Amino acid sequence: MDKISKEYVKNNLVKDAEESLKQEKILEYILDQSIGSRKEEYEFMFSLIDNNNFKNSRVVFCDSSITDIIEVYPYKNKIEEKVKVYDERNILFFDLLIKEMDKGLEINKMSLIGQIDIWREIEYYIEDSKEKNYEKPIKDYIKYCKENNITKNTIEEIYKGNNVPNIMKFYDKKVKRRDR
Repeated sequence: MDKISKEYVKNNLVKDAEESLKQEKILEYILDQSIGSRKEEYEFMFSLIDNNNFKNSRVVFCDSSITDIIEVYPYKNKIEEKVKVYDERNILFFDLLIKEMDKGLEINKMSLIGQIDIWREIEYYIEDSKEKNYEKPIKDYIKYCKENNITKNTIEEIYKGNNVPNIMKFYDKKVKRRDR
């Protein structure tokens, strides 16, 4: 698979990543790197397409307790390049999604898994962070959510009893961090 098209990646990225997760060598590598996930617990979170190099397109999965975050690059060849395993205590979804979108990657697909964490991290970033301003990727993410009915209400239905911030309010405004 030397030459792949955007259309192919768009339609097959998640399926190809799921197939990668079924390969015994990759599962062994993940289990060696993880804090205890079992393969049947991996759930799709989101996928990103790199339009400059489709081989860098990736899919993010998590285990059922969202303690292991697994990034799969199905079009890479070496196992060490094909899979990255993160402990959720050491990585932010903001880094895996918004910062990667700031580098030019675009959302391919998303599930509702983990959205509460992404929304909380975006709210925290906008209100408390002193880092670089990620206005464009945050707005692109919010636009994707609007277009795909990922709302505060749909997230609250899944994560009952949890406070979900309303990041939609940032869509029409200039995203600025609040200086303290």
